[in-house]
Amino acid sequence: MESGSAPPSGNRQITPILTLFPTADGEWIAWTPGGYFAASARGARQIGYSVNQGPAKKAKYVSVDQLYDRFYRPDLVYTRLHGDPQKLWQQKEASNDVKDVISGGLAPRIAFIDPTADAAVDRPIVNVHANVMDQGGGIGKVVWRVNDTTVATDSYADSSMSRLAAAGQKSLKTELITLNQQLTLLPGDNTVELVAYNKRNEIASSPAVLTFTVNPPLPTPQPAAQAAPAPPPIISTAPKVSPPIPRPSESVAEPPTVTPPSEPAVAATTVTPLPPVVAKAEPLPSPVPLSPPVKEAVSISPTLHLLVVGINRYRDKALRLQYAVQDGQAITEIIRWTGAPLFRDVRVIQLFDDQVTIKGLEQAFRQVKETIVPQDVFMLYLAGHGVTLDGRYYFLPQDFRYYNEEAVRKNAINQDHLQSWLADIPARKSLVLIDTCESGSFSQSMVAMRGMAEKTAIAKLTRATGRATIVASTDVQPAAEGYQGHRVFTYVLLQGMRHADAQYGNRDGYTGLFELAAYVNDQVPAITMNAFNFEQIPQVHMVGMDFPIGVVRVREKITSQNWRSDLVQVLLIRESKTTGIASYFEAFESEVSAKDGLKLRCKNVKLFLREP
Repeated sequence: MESGSAPPSGNRQITPILTLFPTADGEWIAWTPGGYFAASARGARQIGYSVNQGPAKKAKYVSVDQLYDRFYRPDLVYTRLHGDPQKLWQQKEASNDVKDVISGGLAPRIAFIDPTADAAVDRPIVNVHANVMDQGGGIGKVVWRVNDTTVATDSYADSSMSRLAAAGQKSLKTELITLNQQLTLLPGDNTVELVAYNKRNEIASSPAVLTFTVNPPLPTPQPAAQAAPAPPPIISTAPKVSPPIPRPSESVAEPPTVTPPSEPAVAATTVTPLPPVVAKAEPLPSPVPLSPPVKEAVSISPTLHLLVVGINRYRDKALRLQYAVQDGQAITEIIRWTGAPLFRDVRVIQLFDDQVTIKGLEQAFRQVKETIVPQDVFMLYLAGHGVTLDGRYYFLPQDFRYYNEEAVRKNAINQDHLQSWLADIPARKSLVLIDTCESGSFSQSMVAMRGMAEKTAIAKLTRATGRATIVASTDVQPAAEGYQGHRVFTYVLLQGMRHADAQYGNRDGYTGLFELAAYVNDQVPAITMNAFNFEQIPQVHMVGMDFPIGVVRVREKITSQNWRSDLVQVLLIRESKTTGIASYFEAFESEVSAKDGLKLRCKNVKLFLREP
């Protein structure tokens, strides 16, 4: 598509308003002249910008993928094709141009110094040392990831080189910071990735990558068996003791480790978009794949940590809700009930109403951090008001008061908060569930939390945290009316813990992460269309491996109409060798009436399932 205006000479000047580049292997990227882009999973690695450093100096290269946090805006790209009724281009962060951002200072370079190469280790805890070298843009946020999960963050915006960059001054020498990070690994291969941002946190470095392979523990030597003592001789009573982003001239592959630059850092003077560089990309699984068997993940009994947050009584009465707190209580109950047979322990922290402040959430995450280990499972449930602004997600705390958009940016819980808090949670198996409402009081001044704006914000949140995330926002009508005593998203979650395995999974008796995601992805739009005549589309972003989050247990109320299906579920549980069967039947039998011989059937099944 093109636009232009006629210059005085009468010749019409044609300029593109959107450029699309598809590759032969199915990747693609589309971008605006200002640099805002949408892309496939690996599309942002296909092109970049050449940054001129002056006469007789080698240009530097910035991949579009390094600009993801600032310029990944599918919602803005969408408006180029469909119009901008929500006035996204009038928001604060839509006004910058990529050339101005790059000219303001590049990201630092990073290099591992100990170890410098992939290594095999015998212990699951390692110390990694790295240098972060300023390139004129200062040093801001530093992010450590293990297997794509953010495990540590820090900020160096107050360092000397960052202060010089902020003042527009150049350092006389190349400044660097040496980092020392302790990391906890899991058995097998662990990919460690380090990324550093410039002071403004707008440009990321090319990642430095190491792989640590944790060796399995050596088998414990067993003492040699001793022969039984022989009978004493007749003559004596004494017994005998017998696992950089490519430059334009390179193929697209995993970035190499970066070494310190030989030339001093020079501020960017010219930014030239480079032709696309095409390379083979690996195929990715669908966002909501059907669940593979998850029994292998239950070999070691972990602890489940559940942090539940719900707000009904906002300080601003215009924001008050009806179902958030009781939905949080219902989620707690179902997770405890279905998780009890699967996990060694289910530990729950609940924050409701005036407990839900930034300070309160910080304290709750610290409390979880004290007891959780990498082998555990962590779940976060948020229910309240959510807002999308500038392509980012914000959750409104209880004490929030709305004045304008700047109040959201300054006082709401944002992506950086969630990234930092979740980085303190070492559990590699994590799930974030967010059930938010877009209040009518915001609809005239902010982006509704749905559609392309929501997709953009949640995609950024998932990438920032490295955690599987399922989000759904409710408009005013269903938020007020509810559905079956809950908001629709939470209602579907509650039903999914009982039915996802049978309807969307492998029927192995466990509710897996991918099974629940598939159930939510299908049922939420169907229910909202049937009940409210519009589709509420959840945002489902799966990261990492599938894992079980509960056992399919018989429903609380047993009647003569459903006893057969309940017994089938119990048989499935027994077939998967889940412990705690006897306790199931205590609850099962107590709810069964004597009518139609149900109690007798229950006793017979109990005998059938009795361990040999």
